Amino acid sequence: MKIISICLILFIGFLFSAFAQGTTYPKGGYKTYDEFKKKEPSLNYVFKIERRTKGDIKMNGGNDYKITSDSIDKRIIKREIYAISNGDTLFINCGLQKAQSWYANILVEGKYMAFRGGVGPEANNQNATLGYSFGAVGGAISGAQAALLRFLYIMETNIGKIKLLNRSYLETLLKGYPEIDSQFQKEQNKESEETLLKYLKLINSN
Repeated sequence: MKIISICLILFIGFLFSAFAQGTTYPKGGYKTYDEFKKKEPSLNYVFKIERRTKGDIKMNGGNDYKITSDSIDKRIIKREIYAISNGDTLFINCGLQKAQSWYANILVEGKYMAFRGGVGPEANNQNATLGYSFGAVGGAISGAQAALLRFLYIMETNIGKIKLLNRSYLETLLKGYPEIDSQFQKEQNKESEETLLKYLKLINSN
């Protein structure tokens, strides 16, 4: 019985690893958007990826991942490097996207990228609806709970500008893909993050 259980666990682990999506971006630091676009990192340093605690984020604001290296100054990593890949996951510098400081992991790669980030230009415009006052775009956000807010963003890789990924924006993209759009309209929860990312992946695969 124990042997069967062990085999089952190993098989499930194999399935998860087989379907896990790694990054297509080579390991290293992408100093500029041009390097990022070409998938040609110029910084071949060892980077340490650290998931930040809720307490740290509440106190200091910023996104979920802090990245450091013994080979390069922290301020350069925080303020200048466009993106960093550890070979398994791609992280984008949200500070350069005006979506608060530090990094977010890319959830969907391809023609369109998606990631969860802090308050950015478009999210800032929704402050009245959300009930928070964020101040100037890119400035300090008010309130510990506001610091934990995350928004789903989309980037068209060839352009490099981000927008909020929501149902309205996705449906705009789907106008060019009638078959996928027809499938999307049958979804029960068109607003959910899971659904939005699912159809962004479908768009990327066409």
